[in-house]
Amino acid sequence: MRRTQLYLIVCVVIILGALALFIYASPAATALFHTFKSTAHFHPLDTDHRVLYEPGAERFAEVVAKELPASIETVEKAQFGHFTKSIKIYVCATTASFKNMTGGAVRAKTFRGSVFLSPRLLEHPEAISSYLTHELSHLLLLQYMGLYKMVTTPPWFTEGLAVLVSKGGGAAEVTEEEAVQAISSGKHFEPYVNGGLYNFLFPKYGGHWGLKPHMFYRQSMLFVSFMKDYDKKAFKNLLLNLQNGQNFAKSFQSAYNTSIKDIWYLFLKHLRA
Repeated sequence: MRRTQLYLIVCVVIILGALALFIYASPAATALFHTFKSTAHFHPLDTDHRVLYEPGAERFAEVVAKELPASIETVEKAQFGHFTKSIKIYVCATTASFKNMTGGAVRAKTFRGSVFLSPRLLEHPEAISSYLTHELSHLLLLQYMGLYKMVTTPPWFTEGLAVLVSKGGGAAEVTEEEAVQAISSGKHFEPYVNGGLYNFLFPKYGGHWGLKPHMFYRQSMLFVSFMKDYDKKAFKNLLLNLQNGQNFAKSFQSAYNTSIKDIWYLFLKHLRA
């Protein structure tokens, strides 16, 4: 009996340890670790207090401030809504600082209800506007939906929408033609509508299907663009449903009154044509 009890205890410990490691390795755990880091060392820009910068990033912040009004207007018009909360754009002075603040090594990230920008964007200054618009697309949805509903909305939709609204922001390394070729050869993501706790902990980005980020973003943009062109009224209703608090599955079904597989089939047929 004692051996049986000991065996059960060991099994429970192993299972709990594996579960803790599984959760700790998730993007959600990484985000939580960086959520409470202080932003007190960022200073508001004199010309636009919505833009905050680290010492050494003043010029970068000034460029961002010039682009910000047009980016806001673009997002609000394209997504049929207005920002409901204050906007904060944190401009980091170094890539190390950006990673320390967000946990990521990308060029830009919507995080903690704000947008963080990496100086990696200065490698291609012409892309600052599109990346800023891309992240503001996420931020607008986040302000309406809240963190859980936003994160459990399929990334193929949120990223595809952001790339579409920003006219390519985040997908510059892959052309539409390359994305179409990959889809036609069977190397593509699979659209889905349902999301839950697992998706919150482990959202399905390109790597889930063996796609590099820019390929995933470009393919997603093509599909979201098709959804919009296929039925503009339904697309608008989808966005409005999301902004009214419905989850993605209900919002999609209410707007399109069909399955995502049917829309994907029509999309593939459109590509072949």
